[in-house]
Amino acid sequence: MGFKNAIRAGLWLVPLTAVLVVLPFLWRGTSNGHDLTFHVNSWLDVARQWHSGIVYPHWAVYANYGSGEPRFVFYPPVSWTAGALLGLALPWPAVPGALSVIACIGAGVSMYLLAREWMDDRTAILAAILYAVNPYQLMVIYERAAFGEMIAAVWLPGILLFALRERGGFVRNSLLLGVCLAAIWLTNLPAAVIASYLLAFVVIVRARQLRKAEPILRAAAAMALGLGLAAFYLVPAAYEQRWVQIGQAVGIGARPQDNFLFARNGDAEHDAVLLRTSIFALLEFIAVVIFAWWAKPLRQRSAAIYNLLLAMVILAIVLMIPLSIPLWNYAPKLMYVQFPWRWLLVLSVVLSIFAAVSFARSRIATLALFLLVPLLIGICYWRFQQKIYPEDRPAALAEAVASGDGYEGTDEYTPTQADNSNFHPFMPRIAIQIASVNDEQRKVAPSSFAHSNSTVWEPEHKRLTIDSQLPTHDTIRLLYYPAWKVTVDGKPFEPTADDTDGRMVLDLPEGHHEIAIDYTRTPDRTWGTILSAVALLAAIAMWIAARFSMPEVRP
Repeated sequence: MGFKNAIRAGLWLVPLTAVLVVLPFLWRGTSNGHDLTFHVNSWLDVARQWHSGIVYPHWAVYANYGSGEPRFVFYPPVSWTAGALLGLALPWPAVPGALSVIACIGAGVSMYLLAREWMDDRTAILAAILYAVNPYQLMVIYERAAFGEMIAAVWLPGILLFALRERGGFVRNSLLLGVCLAAIWLTNLPAAVIASYLLAFVVIVRARQLRKAEPILRAAAAMALGLGLAAFYLVPAAYEQRWVQIGQAVGIGARPQDNFLFARNGDAEHDAVLLRTSIFALLEFIAVVIFAWWAKPLRQRSAAIYNLLLAMVILAIVLMIPLSIPLWNYAPKLMYVQFPWRWLLVLSVVLSIFAAVSFARSRIATLALFLLVPLLIGICYWRFQQKIYPEDRPAALAEAVASGDGYEGTDEYTPTQADNSNFHPFMPRIAIQIASVNDEQRKVAPSSFAHSNSTVWEPEHKRLTIDSQLPTHDTIRLLYYPAWKVTVDGKPFEPTADDTDGRMVLDLPEGHHEIAIDYTRTPDRTWGTILSAVALLAAIAMWIAARFSMPEVRP
């Protein structure tokens, strides 16, 4: 069935259902999820840098109240690019809701393509509707506002589709699987780690079912291609971790052992959220078990796929309980998933498929589903929606950025020698301190000895002048970071970091000085770009090879 026929058959219900998700925002305002301000500030920062001609920002100019941080080196670009693009076309208060709708529609279409491999069209459409507004996705939208994870749900069914598909040929499926893997790495790192481990698990199980190594070889080729395509982001993010406090991402409260289902660490707010999430996960697991029992038509049509889906459920549940602590401690990068309950991403895929098969068994059951979905949305909104305060509204955040006040920084993206708790709005661009004065000079105002001016203050380029009759200790409203290169009077100059907050410090002799500070292209960015270019050429070659191979006709 083509997409035109799919739309006629009911796929149009996916965008309609997605709109229902954000309908309460029209009169209640955007839900103040845990990550809302982080994402909105990122969109605002990126949009303003685009106006300055910077296509791919790396430095978040307005973070730490104008002192900046390398946020865009480390946070994947898909969500902040999508949010900034929407901000160019829509009022900022409408962007969170619009992006949520787009993510739900994308997730639904992706699930439709996956489900069509083993189900009839009607069942596949039901799966698309259910996955577009699955309970975990609703929790992510209402309680967490984790837009990166929300969009990552779009790519997960695609990864499973091209990892398991038996038609289309090795090259074509490897190419499409690689593109999906690149997309999830460029969207959300915890989801990408989950997807990578899930892919390894799925292809090993599938290889045993088919008694051949092709699924494993396909996954290996796709992973190499996907990592290569995303290397322009991944290589700098991996290399420059040594320059920031990345360990803060898995500090106390964000470690896996602090977030197993029904765990407690003594922080009342953390424990309350975790308890609510744990009950939610338990209910979703019970629902999976019930629908797995009712999904007999899928078991009869493809017992191998049915069993594989059950294995995915077991994997997800095991990784959400303390039994799996050795895996979290020793499996490479798994700890950076932070919250074991993020494996609900996987559970939601299986739940949507099993539930769709169950509801498709009769017209009455299908009708019950269409009554259930709005009820589910209403319950999740009532349970997870977070009250938004005036200072957290997108319009207020936009005003703070436009005025130059900026916003708080992020702990894990703070340079190693910095302390982002010491920043505040309205810090001067240049704070001049006379290095040493005698008793007579102390009687005179410091401004009599030195003054400064900033002739250019752009996101990646600063031009300053300092005139002083005495040596000066000059603190710049800019975090010290190795990518910033400084020249004084045309000669390279090595700045230092302020002891209290990590801002850049220039110790200059008396006289007139012309200072240039530029954010430069570090070697890791160059190598990442080269790897991505090579991977893109490989992808084009694979696409050409797939085009000229004999097409397979679906029965």
